[in-house]
Parts: sequence; structure tokens; C-alpha cells
Amino acid sequence: MGIAHHRGLDWAQLVGDAHPTKAELIIIVVTLNLKLNFVNRQKHKKQANSANCGRRYGQN
Repeated sequence: MGIAHHRGLDWAQLVGDAHPTKAELIIIVVTLNLKLNFVNRQKHKKQANSANCGRRYGQN
């Protein structure tokens, strides 16, 4: 299962492994964008009162 074992695979290998359709690729991209937007919103909300916020997302 390509997505489950994506660690150590680059995007080209993942796409080649999964053979997604154009619609599936669009869904993946939109989903990733929504997740990023949500994470960024949460980060800005919590930045004022949370010192751990940056660390949790891998930014020191």
C-alpha cells in the first residue's frame, strides 16, 4: 500500500506506485491544502499563549 509506506518514498515513487487518476490527484492536493490551512490557523490561534506550538510542528 503506497500511501501507508510513504516514509522514504519520494512523490514520484508514490504516484507511480498508486497509479492515481487525475481526479484522485486533485482530491489529494485539495486535502493536503485544507490540512495545511487548518494547521496554520491553529498555529496562529495558539501562538499567543503556547510556547510549544512551534516545536509541535517541527519548527524551533
